[in-house]
Amino acid sequence: MKRCPECRRDYYDDSLLYCLDDGAALLEGPASMDEPATAILSEPAAVASGLTRHTEGSESKTAILDPPATAGGSGPLATRQKWIIPMVTVLLVAGGGIGFAIYKFGWPDKPTASGAPFQSIKIERLTSNGKATQAVISSDGKQVVYVLDDGGKRSLWLRQVATATDVQLTAASNDFFYWALTISPDGNFLYYVYGGTIRSRTLYQMSLIGGSPKKIIDDVGSPVGFSPDGKQIAFVRSRENESVMMITNADGSGEREVAKRTGGESFGNLFTGGVAWSPDGKKIACVASKSDADGRFQNVVEISIDDGTERPLTSHRWYEIHRLALLADGSGLLVTAAEKASEFRSKQVWYIPYSGGEARKITHDLNNYNTISLSTDSSSFVVVQQEEAANIWIAPDGDSGRAVQISSVSGKMDGYDGVAWTPDGRIVYTSMAGGTEAIWIMDVDGKNRKQLSSGEGSAFFPSLSTDGRYIVYSSERGRVRSVWRMDLDGSNQKQLSEPGGGIPQATNEWVFFGNVFKAPIGGGEPVRIVEEPGLGRCIISPDGKLMACQLDPSGEDAKIKVISTVDAAAIRVFDVKLVLPSRIRWAPDGRSITYVSRLDGLTDIWSQPIDGGEPKRLTNFKADAIFSFDWSRDNKLVISHGKSDSDVVLIRNTK
Repeated sequence: MKRCPECRRDYYDDSLLYCLDDGAALLEGPASMDEPATAILSEPAAVASGLTRHTEGSESKTAILDPPATAGGSGPLATRQKWIIPMVTVLLVAGGGIGFAIYKFGWPDKPTASGAPFQSIKIERLTSNGKATQAVISSDGKQVVYVLDDGGKRSLWLRQVATATDVQLTAASNDFFYWALTISPDGNFLYYVYGGTIRSRTLYQMSLIGGSPKKIIDDVGSPVGFSPDGKQIAFVRSRENESVMMITNADGSGEREVAKRTGGESFGNLFTGGVAWSPDGKKIACVASKSDADGRFQNVVEISIDDGTERPLTSHRWYEIHRLALLADGSGLLVTAAEKASEFRSKQVWYIPYSGGEARKITHDLNNYNTISLSTDSSSFVVVQQEEAANIWIAPDGDSGRAVQISSVSGKMDGYDGVAWTPDGRIVYTSMAGGTEAIWIMDVDGKNRKQLSSGEGSAFFPSLSTDGRYIVYSSERGRVRSVWRMDLDGSNQKQLSEPGGGIPQATNEWVFFGNVFKAPIGGGEPVRIVEEPGLGRCIISPDGKLMACQLDPSGEDAKIKVISTVDAAAIRVFDVKLVLPSRIRWAPDGRSITYVSRLDGLTDIWSQPIDGGEPKRLTNFKADAIFSFDWSRDNKLVISHGKSDSDVVLIRNTK
């Protein structure tokens, strides 16, 4: 999983180096490093005749898969309660009239707040390997397809809910990615977006029991939504400064535009988006992103297919909506969402009524729920439940074999969004110990911990000026994110940039951020020093003369580009495999660039000499992954190391 440091949204994609909304560099959280899943016989393009059948907790065995019975009924969007349009009636009563009963046209507002669905629920965990990243439930609720990411090798699996049996549908590969799983209304086909990079996003169709996938359409930037009759699909396509709602026939023909957003507003994307068609086939509900004077937010809008007009379905403003699903009767939607920035690691399931009533939470816990998919009768849905843990380690001379863990106060997420050394050997780091992500400082032995950033909003990605006088960091206050500066003791907090700004790095005189700006560290107008397509976060060398920047040229693998801070001249470009592109650091002597990469399913820190030569592996961890790291001036390595487990959970309506 990746997290964008600009919009701070969670993206399941190792290839995604830039935020789909803001063009910022992304951070990755790891897949679990548990034992690998059962091997299979199929290939990515076609599943061979023999498929592996695997039941959790039992010995794996190879068998020919008998096709499961086709889901009955007409599917999740086609089988509906009959659409009833009540007549507006004038009743005359002796002695007086009771007036007009006016019904607001639109989707039916069936349940009231007291009759809303999923007020009483039962939760069942379907997987327990910690490696499931996306999931979708079949029409009849008997099967679930999910993506398994085993150390960067991704594959599709089919879970038979009743028997707890898993069947692998595609071979594991680290060359391709699966996004936005959707099952057709008739329950026969799986649709998914597939590609080698986020810039190569193609919609494919395959039988729910496996087989050769069929290409449907290119350049798909969201989950697809089916029309009630299953003959058309709607999806979002992202263009330069445009987000367009598209409709095509189910086979990819007859493409046309329905609505368009520009100027930074969008209809969501592959990871924080979703499309749902109304039961009457006249409207589309989707996630929408917008910014105003109060900051950036997401909500849900309804789009008229006839003329492209929009109306908001709720006045609620969310920090992030991960995906949405429409209830069978069209009375409302379910979304997985975080209401504010401090909750982005504990997204809950929400119900949004079409009656215009208040959105309400269905789940009330500390778990983090991503994606959502409903069965046809809306009696059950699946989500991916994520659990994260991170602790801080110290490795003398960068030797992970001698690394020692610093006892954690919070027990969770220390350093996940940044660690940094002070010149006097203390550690600045992010932590959730105070309930909201903030910047903290401690001694190298873990003692004398103190929160530095204010309790107002969230703070993350700390960096120190060369002389150690200042800490620069990103902060989100309300819904507005900017670059801030404070003294080493947490005093004199000062905003240095307008909303936005990205991850900052500082020298004694300048703060560098974004693509690529610098501003005086004492305050003043930012100045752009270089602008290049695909250029991401830059790290300043110890002497302040060079920047090491992540570079993601269109259609090519990621690179590291070294640039002069004086005149923006390119010094050198290195072809390296970046797993955490925003986790690049200069070595203390300034002669090499260190970064996180993955080999054999494990993430480690590597070194690339700037005068050329082969990269060298510096650490050798046997499990879990590295979230952030930094070098002290005497060559100590501080690492935030841990795991991020995610499993498929089935939630049933019991009332």
